Amino acid sequence: MLVLRSTAFHLGVNISISKAIHDLDFQLSKTEDEFALFELGENSWIYLKNYGSVVFINVSKELIQKTMKFFLKDLRDLENLPSDDFEIQVEAGSAMSVQHGIVKIPEISNDIAHIIAINMAQTVALDDFTLRAESLLEKTSSYSAGLIKTGHLHSSRMNIRKLMGNTLILKNRVAENLYIFDTPDIAWDDKHLVELYDSMRKDLDFDRRHQGLQLNLAIAKENLDLYQNILQHRHSSILEWIIILLILFEVIQVLF
Repeated sequence: MLVLRSTAFHLGVNISISKAIHDLDFQLSKTEDEFALFELGENSWIYLKNYGSVVFINVSKELIQKTMKFFLKDLRDLENLPSDDFEIQVEAGSAMSVQHGIVKIPEISNDIAHIIAINMAQTVALDDFTLRAESLLEKTSSYSAGLIKTGHLHSSRMNIRKLMGNTLILKNRVAENLYIFDTPDIAWDDKHLVELYDSMRKDLDFDRRHQGLQLNLAIAKENLDLYQNILQHRHSSILEWIIILLILFEVIQVLF
């Protein structure tokens, strides 16, 4: 039995596929605008996804670090990136199965490596987006705690707008980049690839995690909408008092 280790990272920023193809000295196996698959040798691949995921299948630790230097200013940042690992067990005649981070397949090929890489690219991207959504929700929850204690919202309209902007950008990135409900084109004509894709998707629990991500974003946005209304009301009240004081000042001037 052949055992291969696959590791995926998410950079948090988009990757220029054309630039990576130009600068990385690897044999290109297949590419489109959104991805590149490099074949390094027998049973060894590197996969790049434009939304920021890098997947290594049967690649040495040294080559992983060398490749990641292309994307990171400081290699020490590698430890802080969202990452995931899968074990690929290749045994002739065995049935295909995916369970608890282990993929069992009777053979390995470019297309099978591609399907595994797609799922790993999406799971680390989903992890990254989930962490960001939880951070946004935590910030909005802290404002809610302030409302409970003092009855006042201790923030400026500028800060709330910035949080709203971050939330909307994250919602857009999720919508644009996570295609977890669409079977990739590569698998359409091969039922075995479809089975592998669906099995990995189920093992990685994409549906539940995606629903949790969407729920967190929805709650964060709902909170921010409420905060904006509170601040707008406070701003309107201040303006009303300013107008009342100006009118009062004019009346006093007329009287005296």
